[in-house]
Amino acid sequence: MPSISTSSSLSSRIRLCHCREKLVKVTSWTAQNPGRRFYGCVNYWFGNGCNYFELADDVICEHGKEVICEQMEKIASLSVELAKSKNRENAVSVKAEKLKIKLNVVSVCLALSWAIIGLYIVMIIAIVVSSNKGGEIVPELA
Repeated sequence: MPSISTSSSLSSRIRLCHCREKLVKVTSWTAQNPGRRFYGCVNYWFGNGCNYFELADDVICEHGKEVICEQMEKIASLSVELAKSKNRENAVSVKAEKLKIKLNVVSVCLALSWAIIGLYIVMIIAIVVSSNKGGEIVPELA
């Protein structure tokens, strides 16, 4: 059975620009070439490159460009919406935490008020019992 080699000497060799630097593969997101890949000089973005440019993909038809641009706009819009939703979620989380703290404070105040009421009841009973020492409480007969 014959063996088929998928790599050729052309694709396996390192591609260099005019500066003798290794090329980088970049994806364009301009309206004219949305999603289209190209090879360029690695130094281009630093302002000292040779401006080497070579398209890596075939030409995209006008309808394809329109569809890609529309999808990019939708993605951008959804990204903004997502960021707003995350901000609202964070604000609600902060508010929920503040409400939990307030609930804990109210719960402690309620428990303390019941403890104070209980203490007053015990004190009143103690006063009544101590003022009535030695004497019996006799219910009136009708």
